[in-house]
Amino acid sequence: LGRNTYRSSRTDRLWADLGPVYAISRQESMLQLSEKMTDLGIEATIMTPSSREVLRPWLNIHAHGKPPWSVVDFQSVMAPEFDSLDAQQPIAAQGSSAQLLEGEVLDGRLDRLTEWFSHLGALWDFLARDDAPDVAVVLGEQISPSSSDAQGLIDMISEFRRNVSSWVPRKTCKDEGWDLLCLSYFDEPEDSRNYADFARGVQPLLRPKCQQAYAITRYGARVLLDAALPVQVSADKLIMELTMSGQLRAFGPIVPFFGAENRIAPQSSSSSSTSSNVEGKKDKQSFRTLRPRSAYGEVALDEVQVRDLLEMRFGGLREARDDGI
Repeated sequence: LGRNTYRSSRTDRLWADLGPVYAISRQESMLQLSEKMTDLGIEATIMTPSSREVLRPWLNIHAHGKPPWSVVDFQSVMAPEFDSLDAQQPIAAQGSSAQLLEGEVLDGRLDRLTEWFSHLGALWDFLARDDAPDVAVVLGEQISPSSSDAQGLIDMISEFRRNVSSWVPRKTCKDEGWDLLCLSYFDEPEDSRNYADFARGVQPLLRPKCQQAYAITRYGARVLLDAALPVQVSADKLIMELTMSGQLRAFGPIVPFFGAENRIAPQSSSSSSTSSNVEGKKDKQSFRTLRPRSAYGEVALDEVQVRDLLEMRFGGLREARDDGI
C-alpha cells in the first residue's frame, strides 16, 4: 500500500546536510526534480500512492462483519469525525457510516489514506537503511517544485536545519534538538510567534498542520510510525496531537517554504532565506500560517493553556534569543 510504483535514484553519497529525499507524487514534475537532485549528488526516491481501489475491498470486508485489516482501524476511518480536526465538532452523521462514505466523500478519504501510507512507507524505508542517515526529507503529493528549483530547495533546507540546530538545546551529542522541521505548515496558534527567532528565521511550533513537506529525524520517524499504526485519525490530526503533547519537537521557517500554490519561496540576501514572502500566495484564508487568537475557540484551544505550554517549552529559547545567543 502506498507504493504502487517505486523508483529510487541511488547515488554514491548522501546529502551531507539532510540525507535522503522522498517524494510522494504522481506528477512528472517531481520525477524531473528527482533526476535533477541525482545530478547534484543527492539521493531521491519517488513513491507513487496506490489507487483508492486498493482500499475499497477492505472496506467491504469490514462492512460484512469480518475482522478488519490490522494496519487500518476501519471503524475509526469510516467514522464521520475522521476528517474533522476538531474532535469536539464532528461532521454531522446522517444514516450509517457506510451511507455517509459513499461516492466522493469515500473516494477523497481513500486518496488521503493511500498518500499517508506512502509517507509511512518512506519513513519505514528511512529507518531500515543500512547506512542509518540521521535525517530524511519528505515532500508530499501537493508539493510540486520544478526541476529548476532543485538547487534553491537544497540550499534553503540545508540552511534552515543549521539555523535550528544552532539555536535549540540538545539532550545528547547525537540529539538534533528537534524531531520535525515543518517546511510547509499552517494554522499554528499565533501566540507562538512571540517565541520566533527572526534573525535565524526559525518559528517554534506547538500545533501545526504539517504533512506536505518536512524533514524528520530517526527518533521522530519512530514516534510517528508508532503512533500512526493502525491508522485511526487523519495525518494532519495525528501530527498536531503529537506536537501539542510534546512527543514531537517541531519547528518551521517563519515564512513556510511552500505557500498556497506550493511554490518555493524566493531567496533572500539576508542571513536567513526563510524571512522572505511566499510567492503566489493568493488565498490567505485557505493557507493561514497562524491561527488568530480570536479563532482559538473554533478548534477547542484554550488561550491560557496555549500560552502556558509555549512558555514551558520555548521560554528558554526566547531568553537565549533575547540574550543574543
